[in-house]
Amino acid sequence: MSLGELSFDDYKAFKDAGADRYLMKHETMNEKLYEKMRPGRKLKDRIKALEFLRKTGFQVGAGNIVGLPKQTFNDLADDILFFQDFQPDMINIGPFIPHPQTPLKKFSSGNFNLMLRVFALTRIVTKNTHIAAANTVATLNPENGQFLCFTKGGCNVLMPNCNPSFESKNKKIEFEFQCAPKKRYVDINEATNVITKAGIKISRTKGNSLKIKEYQ
Repeated sequence: MSLGELSFDDYKAFKDAGADRYLMKHETMNEKLYEKMRPGRKLKDRIKALEFLRKTGFQVGAGNIVGLPKQTFNDLADDILFFQDFQPDMINIGPFIPHPQTPLKKFSSGNFNLMLRVFALTRIVTKNTHIAAANTVATLNPENGQFLCFTKGGCNVLMPNCNPSFESKNKKIEFEFQCAPKKRYVDINEATNVITKAGIKISRTKGNSLKIKEYQ
């Protein structure tokens, strides 16, 4: 699940109903930058919600964005330290990609090589956390983005983009969650090819957290 900040009771209700995983990126550990990117929101509330999720027994996913406007190396270091301290079950690190219909449209995308370094350092400090190569990575670097996240960044999970599509009279139309423009479409076949090319065996299990003893 990925429904953002909710109350402890809401999370517990979802958990009691059978949900077991929840992804909520903290985005940045810089409080001022967080409030700049998310007007009216507080970073402390985001972190509290992540702690609520852990207390209710969810396998918790967190994550940051690399390349946010005005972000510094120190900000990224603080993100990595947060991963080290919190030890999420899964981490989703993604690049900033400006959208033409937002106030950030004039800023540049995140640097791919810098993002790879954040991936690699995060792998070192979190050890057996599941780390995902998201489809936004493939959007930033269509040719080799997700492949390099496996071979250089230490990822062990690949996120495809399998939104449904239908044929109109004139063209194929894909339903797209527009967090980034022209998001790369990564179907199951391409995802399989990337993983195989990286020399990694595809798991046929549910892929539960490696940090929880009962799942090991």
